[in-house]
Amino acid sequence: MIATATDNSNNIYVLTISNGVYKVSEDGKVSQFIDPNEYYLNSPTDIAIDNDDIIYIADYYVNAPGFDQDGRVKAFNIKGDYLADKTIYTSFYRPVGIDINDDGEIFTAEFYDGEAGPEIGNEYSRIGKYVVGSNPKYFKNNILKPFRIALDSQSNAYISQVGSDNGEIVKLASNLGYIDTWEFEAPGSLVVDEFDYLHVIDYEGYVNFSAFLERDLGAIIGMLSNISTGSDNTESGNNKEFSIRILDLEGNVLNSRVYNEVDFPIDFTFSKCN
Repeated sequence: MIATATDNSNNIYVLTISNGVYKVSEDGKVSQFIDPNEYYLNSPTDIAIDNDDIIYIADYYVNAPGFDQDGRVKAFNIKGDYLADKTIYTSFYRPVGIDINDDGEIFTAEFYDGEAGPEIGNEYSRIGKYVVGSNPKYFKNNILKPFRIALDSQSNAYISQVGSDNGEIVKLASNLGYIDTWEFEAPGSLVVDEFDYLHVIDYEGYVNFSAFLERDLGAIIGMLSNISTGSDNTESGNNKEFSIRILDLEGNVLNSRVYNEVDFPIDFTFSKCN
């Protein structure tokens, strides 16, 4: 499992690395929703669902003939049918995070390693905003190695990323104007609830997402002992380091912190009643 999302009927969709997408009904029934062999997902990284129950999947690397179609955001209807006309091409920028506002505007976090394409040597990744009938907009400054993106009720965007020295959460306005950057040692997935509180998976420095973004298998294997330590750390008062922290939209960390049933969290989603 790598990402989750909820539709308007509170079905949960579970995106996996190599086994497509599973659908979990409210009563816990699990079924295959998207077969990876039928609609090939090369390196899926995130999933989001709009108000019309159109399901979007960020596919990191498609291995297309030309780099201009390498990164893609693929769309599926509620029956699991591929909607080719809604595909978003992100070129050599690799989509790793995705969220959608109530107007159907799609925001993406896109990673770029600076090693290929016409902008070779460029140090920045980017945040994209895709609106039907309009040219896409992008923001690059201060976006180094993004991982996930979440939107609040005003469509301000919050991006978890590996910063220059430490983990960060970058806040952008709905027009992708820069607002602020908050230090956060190792943020993972993040979600804004209906009351505009930001929930962030906190890995407490045990996980370095650079290894995942750069597909560094050796570094990923090297993190396994750290992950084991963080999920069961006897030095912590809660016997765990990993948790979900809650912040207000000014970046203030609230006292609330979710430990119960949290071992090694990958992603999370809210039902329609929070």
